[in-house]
Amino acid sequence: MKNKKTLALGVLAIAAIVLSVIFVSTAKAQKSDPVIKFSGNIDAGIQKYDSGTENLIRASESALSSSRLTLKGNSPDLEGMQFNFMLEGGLKPQSGTMGSSTNTGQIFAREAWVGVSGNAGEIRLGTTDVSLASEIDLLTWQFGNFSFFPVNGTAIELGADASNVIRYISPVFNGLQLQAGSAVNSSSATTDTEADIRSGSVTYLSGAAKIGVGYATKKATTSVGEIDAKSIGGAYDFGRVSVGAAYIYGDNSTTSTVRSTAGVYSVKVPLENGLSAHGVYATTKNDNQSTANEGRGYTLGLSKQLAPSATVYAAYSRVDNDANSTMYLFGMGATSAGKDPSLATVGINYAF
Repeated sequence: MKNKKTLALGVLAIAAIVLSVIFVSTAKAQKSDPVIKFSGNIDAGIQKYDSGTENLIRASESALSSSRLTLKGNSPDLEGMQFNFMLEGGLKPQSGTMGSSTNTGQIFAREAWVGVSGNAGEIRLGTTDVSLASEIDLLTWQFGNFSFFPVNGTAIELGADASNVIRYISPVFNGLQLQAGSAVNSSSATTDTEADIRSGSVTYLSGAAKIGVGYATKKATTSVGEIDAKSIGGAYDFGRVSVGAAYIYGDNSTTSTVRSTAGVYSVKVPLENGLSAHGVYATTKNDNQSTANEGRGYTLGLSKQLAPSATVYAAYSRVDNDANSTMYLFGMGATSAGKDPSLATVGINYAF
């Protein structure tokens, strides 16, 4: 009964937000055509990967920035209100394919939502992040995807690119912004599976400073089966150097209560003529293993912006694992316990 009351209150809250978005806006209507924008990013390269058990040369993609195709648009201003949409799918330039690598037929696995925005904020419905809690590391990165949280066993983050999402994004108040959402059961569900994700985040942006905190939880039929994640991060651009740091901890086990952690700390030093030096240091602790469960790793690299949309880059990454640790950095892939993987990458990134 308590769960049903909570669900009813949640539905009423969402309805109130939607109504406020529609009716609080009071500006006069402006006559204009709908705006449709097409954009994308292509990232491809070559890697030398040593997993600790195998050494190989392979093609790479999305090392610095995720390859994708994006279509987004909005309606004309309607009494201070706009309807919006976004479709975004992952692009795999090495094979020429598009869409999810795990769900057959899911083309727009990154973003596929429709929404409404106004003076009271924005509502999005569809496939998207539940809140910014799943992207705190993105807020602080200094070397693209190389700055993502490391993984040791099971990833701690929750709510990224989720389906069946109801998401609210508040207006910005003096640099502060609130996001809250829930990934609920699909339209084909016939019973309550108690597996929805609920998430919220608060961010503060002011000039050279960025700060964010987030919380996400995934429900289950038992308390032991529930998982959660708490994250915090920040970045500051000093001009001659930019730094970022993000930390996440949570229960990433569905069979016991644990507290796993991950941290990533990055720096970017602009040099001359579009050249920048980057450094990333990362740590993890997989609490699903009781001993020898920590990993440490780093990435060093250079990037050169040759045109406003074109960048070439090179990076070297390495991880040192304890005997029961399976930590890996972005681009490496899962590794065996106790192995120390390394990765050398050169690539080209072009945004359009």
